[in-house]
Amino acid sequence: MRRPFKQAQREGSCTPYEKQYIRKDGEKIWVLVGFTLIGEQREVSIAFILDITGRKKTEAEIKNLNDGLEQRVRERTAELQAAANQELEAFSYSVSHDLRAPIRAIDGFSKIIC
Repeated sequence: MRRPFKQAQREGSCTPYEKQYIRKDGEKIWVLVGFTLIGEQREVSIAFILDITGRKKTEAEIKNLNDGLEQRVRERTAELQAAANQELEAFSYSVSHDLRAPIRAIDGFSKIIC
């Protein structure tokens, strides 16, 4: 908390920062706070406090939705990989089975020739 004040003393104003407060009714709210010091000795301050609770709730909802979506993508990717592997195994089994008969014929002809 001291950093904004020190920054304002050095530079004349602070970079706005977010802070959480608790109202008298117990509700937690987020606010954006910023201020500037004016005057020759920087003895007068002008501040703003903006309630950003709605924005923070929306950001949390978006994060939760993104997390859920990422989890669904991981699950679907795993399902697709499993299905692709099963199809590849079935294909390789089929190919190896289908190639056995011609290879046996070639082997038999090569034995006759030799």
